[in-house]
Amino acid sequence: MKTVKPFAVKSLATALATALFVNLFGTSTAAAACNTNTNCRVQPVYGRAPCDDEVPDLVAQVCRNDFGTEGPSIPTIKTGADGATKVTASMPCLLFKVMTFVESSWQMFCASSCGSQGLTMIGGGCGYGYSQITTGMRASDLANNTSTSFDVNKVASSATYNLATGLQFMVNKWNGRKAVGTRDPEVIEHWYYAVWAYNSFSWKNNPHNPNYPADRTPWYCAGTSSRSSYPYQEAVWGYMRCPPSRSGKALWTGAEISYPYIAEICSTEGCSPAALSNPLPNHKDPCQKGQSGQVYDPAKVVDSDGDGTADADDCAPNDAAIHPGADDICDGVDNDCDNAIDESATCPEGEICQSGQCVEPPVDLPDAGAPENSADDAGEPPAEGDAGPTEGDATMPSPAECVWLYDCPDGYVCHEGRCLQDPVLDPDSDGETDTGGADLVIQLRASGCGCQQAMTDAWAWAIGLIATLFGFARSRRRG
Repeated sequence: MKTVKPFAVKSLATALATALFVNLFGTSTAAAACNTNTNCRVQPVYGRAPCDDEVPDLVAQVCRNDFGTEGPSIPTIKTGADGATKVTASMPCLLFKVMTFVESSWQMFCASSCGSQGLTMIGGGCGYGYSQITTGMRASDLANNTSTSFDVNKVASSATYNLATGLQFMVNKWNGRKAVGTRDPEVIEHWYYAVWAYNSFSWKNNPHNPNYPADRTPWYCAGTSSRSSYPYQEAVWGYMRCPPSRSGKALWTGAEISYPYIAEICSTEGCSPAALSNPLPNHKDPCQKGQSGQVYDPAKVVDSDGDGTADADDCAPNDAAIHPGADDICDGVDNDCDNAIDESATCPEGEICQSGQCVEPPVDLPDAGAPENSADDAGEPPAEGDAGPTEGDATMPSPAECVWLYDCPDGYVCHEGRCLQDPVLDPDSDGETDTGGADLVIQLRASGCGCQQAMTDAWAWAIGLIATLFGFARSRRRG
């Protein structure tokens, strides 16, 4: 049997011809046009069109088989080369994201914009929504009252149900085909036959079919690929390698998925492909359940340091002491991966965390240039030019005690916890209260600054009150 090599390097002439075709006609995504075919089993209905950033989460939920009653019954899936073991079904979500894009360009409803209402997207062959569910959805199926294992109306009206029905179809395709490798549902490469069968497990998609150029290279998205040059499964493989973009953002993260050894696939029309050996390297997808059938634990996918957090969610994947939920310690490191350093670190009593070390707190020192008062001048007003009372004075209150109106003696203002001499209140140090100072204090109070002034002279208070009333009247006139 002659072995065909479809991935041989193209000649320069072929490459130039392909590039010319692309420049003239563009590339095709093979996505169904957004129309609302009414000649099918179920009429289109209005529904909200999910946005592109919502689709990956919907697909991942479905691929984990985690949609409750919002989907049809999903059979168990075969595992092992002989298929003797069956577990709860799941499939790689990267693979299914790409398949639904190839099928529908991620269109469930034909809406003018995401988030708005539109009618069910129904392709010309009566394929419905994301998964392009066709079997059982044609007008002939309605005429024949064909029974289905899913709710045909929900396929047309619910994005989640539509995707879940696609999962049901894929599991059935997987179970009904020969094995690839060890038939591990977590390995994307092992789904090659099931993906082929989703579109038609026939000569139509056989990679040896002469309708596809024998010298074609693997699908790339750099503007050099024509969808018509590839069987269905190779287009899916190509899009997994090179995701398309919308609004300048890739729809998924690409992966270099391995192709099977094509010489193992029969090359004559009508032949039945046999089991395939394991294509290497393999790619596992962390969105699905494990082989035990239990809920998949992402922490067990790739956890290089064994700290219980998957590398994708760990800010230090190679340091077991650093991960979300770890205790924050005073070391200048973001121990708990919350983008903050030492914010909840604790130190021994009497110390604080500063610059990644536990140190004794700094001692508050008097302001520079403020002389210490001796016990001999305790209680005496400072001389002109003196900086005022300081900590350690036997009579004057400390800054921490200067809070209320009469905390400071005559001639001093309580400002931000310190008793300071008011140069306006007593400009000539004669011990007499000046009206200018009273007016200043009233203004400070009116501004809400919290300053207090101890004044024992009733005349100063009266003048201050008059000044306040005068200022209020002026503001009223201006208003």
